[in-house]
Amino acid sequence: LNMSHCGRMSNMAGNIRRESHNSMSHCGRMSNMAGNIRRESHNSMSHCGRM
Repeated sequence: LNMSHCGRMSNMAGNIRRESHNSMSHCGRMSNMAGNIRRESHNSMSHCGRM
């Protein structure tokens, strides 16, 4: 939801969406480290969505 919402903002949001999506999908298959990265990307995306 946050990814779609942020994706509607601007090109900057689109770039962040791609980077976070790639990191999440790639690291999402590993372990707890992936969970932490997912939280960080989620926070950054929601923070950017407020701009």
